Amino acid sequence: MVITAKDNGGIEGVTYPILADSNRNLASTLGILDISDETYNEETGVVLS
Repeated sequence: MVITAKDNGGIEGVTYPILADSNRNLASTLGILDISDETYNEETGVVLS
């Protein structure tokens, strides 16, 4: 478990589970994400419409 302080961009103190879905597989499987008209830049982390 990695604990990063809030003042260093972290989520220190969060008491509930957090799930990452950076490649959007889960959201896509659940049908809760529509990115058909968007492009994601892996290098910058920016979503372009």
